[in-house]
Amino acid sequence: MGQVGRAPSDFANFTRCRHRATLDLSEARGDLEVEVELAPSAMGDLLGGAGIDHEGEWLKYFKGLKDVVVEIPWGADSVSATLEAMGAGADVICQAAFDRDGWRGNVDFLLKVDAPPVLGGWSYEPADAKMARSASGKGKQQYWAQVWVYARAVGQVQGRMPDAGHVLLVDGMRDVKTFEEMDELFADSLADMDAQIAGGHRRRRGIAISARCVPGQSCAMPSSTRKTASTLSRN
Repeated sequence: MGQVGRAPSDFANFTRCRHRATLDLSEARGDLEVEVELAPSAMGDLLGGAGIDHEGEWLKYFKGLKDVVVEIPWGADSVSATLEAMGAGADVICQAAFDRDGWRGNVDFLLKVDAPPVLGGWSYEPADAKMARSASGKGKQQYWAQVWVYARAVGQVQGRMPDAGHVLLVDGMRDVKTFEEMDELFADSLADMDAQIAGGHRRRRGIAISARCVPGQSCAMPSSTRKTASTLSRN
């Protein structure tokens, strides 16, 4: 079996609902045969478009504020382009890409800071744009879970963990947590996720997941399957 690739959103899902994470992992490994996929919804398309627009507003803001803003193009060279921009000291890097230790993803923005100076006099902190007015309270923990994974990736590249991570909110607001705060919140959960990935799963066939994990809807999984998923998530 090959290595299961992970994205920051996978870890965010894990912190929110280990049932969903168990299903996603089983599907990625081929342990779960999906009968019905969740059809795209008009609301999902609308929210996705709004999220892109929100990120674009922050990009416009940074371009008006900073001297050097680098947009990383999608493609095979995105990781090397990100490393080049970091080494050159770009003020802001948009859609910075990383692929390290089985983690792959794109952080909305990397923001250059003066301290601690680890890349020729500068370093970077991750910032993720979210369509929300607050990054605290119910349902917002996954925001910081993603930012924490991004921060770890940035730290591996620049040789020192960032002091902080940012969530970029609507109306030009932002929220900040220190790396230590995020590490305290999520280090144990990551260890649990790693243990789950390393563990074995028995094959389950023909599970319909058409309404899985849709906010506001009840779980469509049979109760016996929910119990199995819950048990797997603790192993």
